[in-house]
This record gives sequence, structure tokens and C-alpha cells, in this order.
Amino acid sequence: MGFGFRDKVHDMDKPYRIALKLDLKWPCKRHPRTFAGIQQYADEKGWETIIDEFVKNPKQYDGLTGRATKAHANQAVPVVNIWFNSPAKDQMNGVFPDYPACGRIRVEHFLDRGFRNFAALIRRGLGAKTEALEFFRIAEKNGFPCPLLEVASDTSKNEAIWQKSEDAISKWMDNWVLPVGVHVS
Repeated sequence: MGFGFRDKVHDMDKPYRIALKLDLKWPCKRHPRTFAGIQQYADEKGWETIIDEFVKNPKQYDGLTGRATKAHANQAVPVVNIWFNSPAKDQMNGVFPDYPACGRIRVEHFLDRGFRNFAALIRRGLGAKTEALEFFRIAEKNGFPCPLLEVASDTSKNEAIWQKSEDAISKWMDNWVLPVGVHVS
């Protein structure tokens, strides 16, 4: 169904073998949660999942889900891309967060709790930037200040980038009016 398996000839006595191309060592909460959701669905369907972070031979699988690249776009197996910034995002099926909706939900959560001061931190080049920008837009639209700061996407690249980001964040926080609802993407 979700993978378009009807187009593929499959021995129905064997479970579907699905490659999961997920970097589970990356310290990001959504990766293990994505894995857990996929695994739950696969368990319900009786599918076998194999964590394969590189997927060098996709033909050994009945499908692939994960952080897909251009190389995966023309594979002989169905692919579901979950990498928002994938260079092949428009070349295959995908499931991606609705970042603007997430930003709206976050600011509405704070508004419902009486917050009237906001701040948003953005890491350059990430898909979640649209979430922080929507958070900022909704706060400002409602007439509430929302200082916005953008920092490097990988502040741990070297000490100079780390220090520059830390200094910028410190100055940004000095201008907050407490209590403050903070969005960090």
C-alpha cells in the first residue's frame, strides 16, 4: 500500500523486507521516534525491517524508507523519503513534517498559557527554519515582540564558530523580557 508494493512481484510466503536508512546515532529526537513509528507499522503488517544506513544494494529489499538521496530516486525498489532537505525531495514519494503548522502550534501553546514575550532561534540551512519563521510571524502578527536570531547549523564545527554562536545567543538573551516563550529549531 504505502510503498506501492503492488507493482513488485513478491513471494507472499515471505515478509516484505524494508531497508531503513536512518542515522540513529545522530542526537536528534525525531530519528529514533521515526524509527519507532516505522517499526510499529512494519510489525502490524508483518514486515521485516533492516537498519541499513548506506543501502548499497537496494535490490535486496522490497522497499526503502529513510534519508534518500538522488542515487535512490531511480532505484528498482519503492522508496519513501523522510529527509526534508534531500536533494531528491521532489523526485520520489516522501513524508515530511509540516514545519509551518508546528510553528503555529508552538506559539499558540505559549499564547494559551499567557505568554506575551517570545524569542526564536534558527540554525541556518535547516528545514526547521520555516517552523521558527512561522513562530516569529504569528507572534508578531498578534502584536508581541519576538527577537529572532540565526546561528550556524553546526555550531560544533570548530571553536571559533562555537564561540561566535555562544556570544550571539548571550547577547540575544540579554534583550529578553521575562517570562518568555522560546522556540529553538
